[in-house]
Amino acid sequence: MARIKVTKYKGCSNKDIAKAILSLSNNIIKACGGDETLVRLVLSIAVAAWNISLYPEKENDYSQKVMEKIPESLPLEYKELLKTFFLKFIDEKQKRFPGFKKGITSYKLKFENSMPQLVVHALPVKPE
Repeated sequence: MARIKVTKYKGCSNKDIAKAILSLSNNIIKACGGDETLVRLVLSIAVAAWNISLYPEKENDYSQKVMEKIPESLPLEYKELLKTFFLKFIDEKQKRFPGFKKGITSYKLKFENSMPQLVVHALPVKPE
């Protein structure tokens, strides 16, 4: 009789992903100085960077994709700062959360006592 070995697998929950994004974005959120509009911008780019990080990079593809998510109206030095931060975000995400293979399909951001609270809906992806 054949033996089957079952390995336990613990996937990540949507709450785990939200906590990971807030953790990875913590320093830049603090630098926003409580400006909710700026925090919303930062976290919207963080969500995009999360999804970008699920796929292998192709010839500076990450830089290009991150820059597409940054508003054109920002001054160049802010754009470069955000780009640098989110490239680091992607690198840290891949190092600290390599098993989190879910893409974010939607998210909600609210503030409680001036602290951002993030709720995400994510689905598993299989990057090619």
